[in-house]
Amino acid sequence: MKTKLKIRSLDGLIDYDSTKRNATADLLKGLAIIFMIQVHVTEFLAKQELFDSIWGAVSLFFGGPPAAPVFMAVMGYFLAGSKKDFETSLLRGIYLFLGGILLNIGLNFNLLVRIYRGEYFLDPFRYVFGVDILLLAGMSIILLTLIKKLVNIHFLIPLFLSLLLTFLSDLIPVFPEFQSPVLRYLIPVFGGNQDWSYFPVIPWLAYPLLGWSFRMLQNKYKNHIKADNQITILVLLAWGLFLYITGQYAILVAANLPVYYHHGIVFFIWVIFFLSGYLFFFYKVNSIFPKSNILLYIKWLGQNVTLVYVFQWLIIGNISTEIYKTQTLLNSVLWFFAVMTAVTVLTVLANKLIKKAPGD
Repeated sequence: MKTKLKIRSLDGLIDYDSTKRNATADLLKGLAIIFMIQVHVTEFLAKQELFDSIWGAVSLFFGGPPAAPVFMAVMGYFLAGSKKDFETSLLRGIYLFLGGILLNIGLNFNLLVRIYRGEYFLDPFRYVFGVDILLLAGMSIILLTLIKKLVNIHFLIPLFLSLLLTFLSDLIPVFPEFQSPVLRYLIPVFGGNQDWSYFPVIPWLAYPLLGWSFRMLQNKYKNHIKADNQITILVLLAWGLFLYITGQYAILVAANLPVYYHHGIVFFIWVIFFLSGYLFFFYKVNSIFPKSNILLYIKWLGQNVTLVYVFQWLIIGNISTEIYKTQTLLNSVLWFFAVMTAVTVLTVLANKLIKKAPGD
């Protein structure tokens, strides 16, 4: 539901018009990108003993289920309602996939230069073709565009396909390593256990499919589901109990990055229940506090999630080459706020440049 609210804040630097936006979706995306930034700081800047501590495990959890799965599920939700024609959608997926490769080059630029100079003896292609979330998003758009007629049959079809993909992740966890340079870096886009395959299609296409299924379910039953105060309390209590009972399991999975990146059907089912309560909770938060400045800022981040994602990786990726895993807890927290400030300023400036571009 869209709250009819138009806000202009921070001396006009940040604009958010929810009359043209899905405010809950933007809030979820904004939270996801904040969680991604903090986990990237933990992974690449914090000392190894912090990464291995309880603090690191909690950081990895928040950088796990509330981050990439949310982002991809929201993308699938909007893909399901997209009116773009076949060719436009396909080209969008291709451009996003290629953009992911360019971002890999940009965020690893400092490292790639040092490899070229002979300072590090590393395979540069594993960094150039690392399967990060933009490559997954591009490939997801391509694949879902190709099978759109199939997944639009009934909301159970994309749900079934998502379960099938995560089941396959358990069934074939190891892909053969090919000698062909093309296959060596193409196959990890779809699956396998290579350490540069962070978000392969198997199992991660399951999340856009999940969002697609939810959109179809919502369209079918939106006039039949109403949550009064009693139902809201019961749902949130049940969700809280679910987190209390299963939270340790989820933290253990999220804190083990190879397992998280290539998780199977059990963790996927856990994420379905987690996201159900998570969505419901923040839908209610947004409806109760639609004018909150903090929520406004987070929704603005969600509205500009691609720009924010690119800027934070360009900053963290290149800085980490200089200070990889050397920062204390206090310094890591300071780095997080410094990166958030930098990406906010850069996103504001980028939006102003876009608005001034010829033809706008």
